Amino acid sequence: DYAARNHFMLAQWLPHLQRQGVLRDITRRFGGDAELVHPYAKMRWDRIAPRFLPAHFDRLEPPTREARLPLLRLDELRHRIAEVPSGTILLLARVARPRIPVRISHLGFVIHQKDGGRTIFRHASQEGWGRVVDEDLLRYLDRLDARSRWAIQGVNLQLPRHPGYLPAALAEDDS
Repeated sequence: DYAARNHFMLAQWLPHLQRQGVLRDITRRFGGDAELVHPYAKMRWDRIAPRFLPAHFDRLEPPTREARLPLLRLDELRHRIAEVPSGTILLLARVARPRIPVRISHLGFVIHQKDGGRTIFRHASQEGWGRVVDEDLLRYLDRLDARSRWAIQGVNLQLPRHPGYLPAALAEDDS
């Protein structure tokens, strides 16, 4: 059912996949004490432009609990990037904006190349390519940080479980 989907990354998508054992947050392994705190209960949903909401938002139950997510600042990531396992999902967290319920603006995979020693970010790009691209991760983050009007607060790191270790069928209702 459309209304039961995980429309909000922080409040629904991440918690659902973590409860299912599909993703495990590994951010704190790499230091830092930064945290994203998003008070959904204080959101004024009637003041949010429709472009920032899922389609048919009026049929959904909006999140009401505070969402928290550990973050690693970009300078901390820079010093520990080689330790992040290949295949880790990197979520890009932005600073709070009063009329935007979204805080995770993008995500992709961290991949360490064996030949060349680069760490790349494999992600779906809208910047002229409209396809999945591989970019040098630190260069990508530096470029985004330098030119974006929406400041980066930090990144979150989620390690996916290998499909061979997942249950044969993931429960639909994990509440």
